[in-house]
Order: sequence, then C-alpha cells, then structure tokens
Amino acid sequence: MGKWCGACTDKLMLDGFSWWIDYGQNEMEAKANEEMGEGLQPAFIARSGNSYAMLFAMPEQFDEARKILTDLGIGEPRLKM
Repeated sequence: MGKWCGACTDKLMLDGFSWWIDYGQNEMEAKANEEMGEGLQPAFIARSGNSYAMLFAMPEQFDEARKILTDLGIGEPRLKM
C-alpha cells in the first residue's frame, strides 16, 4: 500500500478550483483532460500506487496557487500529452 503525505495550510484561498482523487492512470488522464478543457490548470498531481490526487486552479489564480505549493515544498505536476 502506498503512503500519502499531507500538507495543511490556511494560505490556499482560491475561488475557482477543483480537487479530485482518481484510481487508475486512464481515469486520472481523462479527468485532467476534462478539467483542462474547462479552463482549469493542474497545480498539483500526486501519485501513490494506482491512486492520483489532483488540484486544479483557474488561470488567474494558478501563479498564486503554485507559489503557495512551492513554499510548502510541493513541485509542479508533469503531464505527458
């Protein structure tokens, strides 16, 4: 079983965001494509085994979200297209 690491903060205050947990790479890719099709950008994607946790932000809030995540030690997601 995979291990998860949580980051708790009161700094991440976004109006337009979505948070998803999916199981399976195909499901994660489908959800990521759906969210990006709606104009959201992936700020965070983590994988543990076959589970994926993802945070998407609106473009106007993406830089703020990434700065906070970077300050917390969370790197940018890498998606293969």
